Amino acid sequence: MESDTPPISSGSTHFLTKNQIKELSIEGENGNQDSAFRLYLYYLLSIYDEKKSLYWLEISAKGGHPTAQYNMAHIMKEKNRISDAMYWAEMAKKNGVERADDLINEIKKKQAQTPSLP
Repeated sequence: MESDTPPISSGSTHFLTKNQIKELSIEGENGNQDSAFRLYLYYLLSIYDEKKSLYWLEISAKGGHPTAQYNMAHIMKEKNRISDAMYWAEMAKKNGVERADDLINEIKKKQAQTPSLP
């Protein structure tokens, strides 16, 4: 069955107006983890601004958002920041992210493969 509604890309589903950005920014800066996570998604998927997306992801993760913590762990693993990756993966696990166990195992494997600096 065809629809008259145009398809929506994942980027456009996270689009925010200037007013929404302003409001969410204030809320996020004041500790609202969900507002910070919403801004992370906006900058990651709609605007493609890595610096701003990571900024809001970190705020959300520090505020206790489990998915943000898991995403921080994954990003830190990819950047070879193993201790940071493990910290965020453990926090995600503590906050109920079931797949965090798999990520912890991946981080441990990467840690074993990474040579130590003298």
